[in-house]
Amino acid sequence: MKVRPISVVGYTLTNTYPSCAETDLLNIKYFDDYGFIGYSGWDAEAGHSYTFIPEQGNAATATSVTGLPTGSKSRVIGQTPSSTWLNAVQYYDIYYRPDPNHR
Repeated sequence: MKVRPISVVGYTLTNTYPSCAETDLLNIKYFDDYGFIGYSGWDAEAGHSYTFIPEQGNAATATSVTGLPTGSKSRVIGQTPSSTWLNAVQYYDIYYRPDPNHR
């Protein structure tokens, strides 16, 4: 069973060595599920939808993606404010192939 910390990035930053703050992070990777989409800091720029949208030829997405990368955030360096992130979500078809239309 996974324990999900309550944090804007979805990870516990105080239990690492050396410890770090959210402002120290440049990249964040998510695996195993899509729970990160609900974190308060996932879409800091707001207004974007990262939910799966069924299309012709791919009406369903894989439901058990344990062990697969499902999302990432990369901080934009040199931007003001420095809290700008590029977000990506990777969905998989029912055969666990990456869905190129939902990236």
